[in-house]
Amino acid sequence: MATGLLLVQLAVAAPAPVQPQAPSPPAVAAVQQAPAPASVRNFGADELQRLQADDDLHYQEAPPPTNPVSRWWQNLMRRLFDSLPEGSGAVVWRVLIYGVAAVALVLIVMQLLNLRLSDWLRGRGRNIAVPYATEADDVHEQTLPQRLQQAEAQGQWRLATRLGYLLVLKALTDRGLINWTPDKTNHHYQAELQTNAARLVPAFASLTRQFEYVWYGELELEAAPYEQVRTTRQAFLTHLQNRRAA
Repeated sequence: MATGLLLVQLAVAAPAPVQPQAPSPPAVAAVQQAPAPASVRNFGADELQRLQADDDLHYQEAPPPTNPVSRWWQNLMRRLFDSLPEGSGAVVWRVLIYGVAAVALVLIVMQLLNLRLSDWLRGRGRNIAVPYATEADDVHEQTLPQRLQQAEAQGQWRLATRLGYLLVLKALTDRGLINWTPDKTNHHYQAELQTNAARLVPAFASLTRQFEYVWYGELELEAAPYEQVRTTRQAFLTHLQNRRAA
């Protein structure tokens, strides 16, 4: 009996068997290793000399303009752009400022060249020196056909184009289709023709474009192109004669 109790006490007091522990993972370094230093590229003497001679790598501020007007304009643009707010709205303001500046520059150049805005929008250039005074033109002048023949004989194709166009205006005036006066423009005559003989407007508009392109443009007309102008004019005059006869 005593022996049994002793065995029970020993069994209770005996420590539990130790379980084997799994190996713990290696500790992760808290600090990441620094990257390897970048390699420094060395240039040879020839390469350095080539780079020093390259004008694209010379960054210098442009000297201020010596012209007082240009200097004033540059200062004005700098002040305007420096006062713009940062952000996307600044881009819109820059575009607007450049647009206004471009329009102002165009108007100044046109004023210096003695060009009218209406003529420029219609594609007409500045007036060119002509061999006679245009203020004396009169469609009722009886010598217009003789002057036209003389200009054609002398090879004055631009002058012949103008005199031929005056003969067209004379023919329209004689038939009561337009009312010619020295202060009217060709567009006035086209509007009158639209009211009195609308079918003639396309042909007359073509003649007007030819005349304005030759007379107001800087085109040195030659014999061959003038022959085409002359053919178109003669066809229009012939059509007017046939229309009156009908």
